[in-house]
Amino acid sequence: MTLRAALLLVLSWALAACGDDVEPPEGWLDRLADQSEPPPGNNWPVPPEQSMDVLAQPITMLWMEETQAGTTNAWHAKAQVGPRELELKWKPVRDGSADSFNNTPRKEIAAFLVQKWFLDPEDWVVPPVRLACLDQEQVRAFDEDAEVQVEGTDCVLGAVTLWLQNLTVPDELYDEERFYEDPVYAWHMADFNLFTYVVQHRDGAANNVPTSDDESNRRIYAIDNGMSFGGRIHNYFVRNWDSIEVPALRAESVERLRSVTRADIDELAVVAMMAREGDRLVNVDPRPEDSAGVGEEPGQVEEPVLTLGLTEEERSAIEERIARLLERVDAGEVALF
Repeated sequence: MTLRAALLLVLSWALAACGDDVEPPEGWLDRLADQSEPPPGNNWPVPPEQSMDVLAQPITMLWMEETQAGTTNAWHAKAQVGPRELELKWKPVRDGSADSFNNTPRKEIAAFLVQKWFLDPEDWVVPPVRLACLDQEQVRAFDEDAEVQVEGTDCVLGAVTLWLQNLTVPDELYDEERFYEDPVYAWHMADFNLFTYVVQHRDGAANNVPTSDDESNRRIYAIDNGMSFGGRIHNYFVRNWDSIEVPALRAESVERLRSVTRADIDELAVVAMMAREGDRLVNVDPRPEDSAGVGEEPGQVEEPVLTLGLTEEERSAIEERIARLLERVDAGEVALF
């Protein structure tokens, strides 16, 4: 695409977004506020509150196929995960870095953790993400380009994510008129937008934000969060959700966000740590002495102990974004239900 064509495309989207606003119907906020917790979704293969413990179990790949969408070398896989067979997304790190273009497991894991500040498991919009270092022969049976990234080990490092089910990519993600009229739709859309705002999500390609195929309970998911937390590169050619676009947010979610402290945010300085165990890398719990000074530069995968987290600049940006939102809420500029 030429630069001129790209600019015309962006202009056309901008003009389309400037159409007539939908007139809010009378009593819409009260109607949304009366909505009780929506029923559980049909998208999780295991209960969401158990999902991280499930992913911590040994993983043996049974089948892998490279996904057609995206540019990050993601794979759709079926695996033996402990006693279960589950579908997973597997994304090996490339180019000797755990922080390459749109393949940043530290941001994926941080995004999963951020939502936990203000969403209960049944309302999570990000499936769990965990680092894994899988046996090289096992991975190369499906991916002949798979390489050991850390000298002295015999495993391929990457991120595994629970593959959600019963999803679809809608023609239109957001319908403002429906937001005013459908309290369940508004519940899910508001929580999704609050999450994308806090993490500054800037890759709103349709495949990255699928929805449940159950239109009566249309939950929304952010399954690719590599372009978040203020990265210089983002997707300019889609509608992104790094600002508050919906006319109101859920009061409970905002109040829970209000209780987040700088200490909570600074825990994102270390979102994952791996250490050598023989010829493998295994996840370990960060120790206080390991936390000092980490997260200022993204980790390189050749380090003997791999530590991933958000930088001080990225963490400060989260704090500032939360503060700006709460100021707008307190000033009555953002409605709550």
